[in-house]
Amino acid sequence: MLEIIRRETLFLINERRMILIALLTASSAYILLFGNLYKERLVQNIPVAVCDLDGSALSREFTRTIADTAQFSFVGYLSSEVEAVKLLERGDVAIVAVIPENFSQNFYTQQPTEIAILQDGTNIAQLNYSQSPINHIVGNFTVQYNQQAAVANSTAGISSAPMSTSSRTIGNSVQGYLEFYTYGIVLTVAHAGIMMAFGMSVFEDKKNSALFKKFGAVKLILTKEIFYLVLSLSSVAIAITMLVVCFDVVFRAEIWQMFLISSALLFVAENLAGLLGNFFKKFFSLAQCVLFYSLPAVLTVGYVWPEHGMPPTMRFLAAIQPMHYALSDFRRLALTGVDKIYWQHVGILLAFGICFMILFFAQSKKILNSDDNSELVPKTCDDQPQT
Repeated sequence: MLEIIRRETLFLINERRMILIALLTASSAYILLFGNLYKERLVQNIPVAVCDLDGSALSREFTRTIADTAQFSFVGYLSSEVEAVKLLERGDVAIVAVIPENFSQNFYTQQPTEIAILQDGTNIAQLNYSQSPINHIVGNFTVQYNQQAAVANSTAGISSAPMSTSSRTIGNSVQGYLEFYTYGIVLTVAHAGIMMAFGMSVFEDKKNSALFKKFGAVKLILTKEIFYLVLSLSSVAIAITMLVVCFDVVFRAEIWQMFLISSALLFVAENLAGLLGNFFKKFFSLAQCVLFYSLPAVLTVGYVWPEHGMPPTMRFLAAIQPMHYALSDFRRLALTGVDKIYWQHVGILLAFGICFMILFFAQSKKILNSDDNSELVPKTCDDQPQT
């Protein structure tokens, strides 16, 4: 038994270091990741605005109550519901409370009073976290001011005003998880697929210097990048078509917008995969790296925890993660047709991609110019892709 343990230990140290590192550190690494993500326990800084159509002292006090709520970040006053809808479609706010005309008059005369809640439905995770505080505010506000009215009027037995809320969801009227998750899955899977396919291609080609001499390094790499980008975009197009045709999912974006931001993200992914394909000497290590890269990427794009509620450490990780600049835009465009930071995020993705491409070309050139390429040849059969 000791001999077997010794043999496996030496094998891990000498031949499978990445597996050994994963066995020893993966759980701790993900605990740090999830721990930092959830450590606040409640989502904070949810952007909220108020459309006050009453303009009374009572409506201003209600607005202050919303602004002072710990989970909200107050954006400001809006003049109309039309303006509120535009801000929600663009993603400037997550929720807008519309205070109706005659709010204070109805409240003090015990007439039905309804607060209209307009909410962004493109991010269900954020929507779910924002509904509870609003309902809590309405309930507490009603009790507080009924008590004040009772004292002022010496009517201790005054009944509660019939104050309620109604909701309207922008971008995902049924608040469905199908729309929320599926558009993100389209890009996430395409991203992982092109990284694995292009990384594997680079890994195999770097051992064949004759191939580079035959076609030229620049021509070979650029042709491969275009080829894999076209294949991956075709996959995205088929997936979107299936969502619309087979599952009747809303699609309001311009086609060219969807393909441009998809292309920008996939351009980043394949050049990053090229860097990894050149770096690793064993295919298994390359595949493992792509796998471990994917989960943190998904965690930082708002599907598990809204970005506004992330602590600074996680927001930094999100900022250096290319998928962060594509998935939310991709989903918002599909569901609303509007995204105020679209061009900014396309520019950031292209900058990421160009930087990775420059490093990838420099790395490939260094490998090809090396006098000793023996280190590129795998030492064991395990280095080859498994079928």
